[in-house]
Amino acid sequence: MKGAREISFAIVAMTLTLASVYAPLAFIAGTVGQLFTEFAVALAGSVLISGIVALTISPLMCSKTLRKNQYHLWPKLDEFLDRITDRYKGILNKVITFNI
Repeated sequence: MKGAREISFAIVAMTLTLASVYAPLAFIAGTVGQLFTEFAVALAGSVLISGIVALTISPLMCSKTLRKNQYHLWPKLDEFLDRITDRYKGILNKVITFNI
């Protein structure tokens, strides 16, 4: 739920933006409009359905399939990367709090 809340605004914004770009193609008049009407409706509809799936089904599937691994494949590599991360955090904290 936390992950879904973090990305929900981006998904909604992307979905509405793409749908609003494709939907006006359905209102083009003439021969070109006849060709693009079905294409525009199909694209706008599929973008909306994709947005709904991204907000509902994808987080549910991730919560069921992704579990925290208790057995690390390479513990020494994890420790090394943790040390690098801690050092980077320390340096970044010093740079941010540095007053001129």
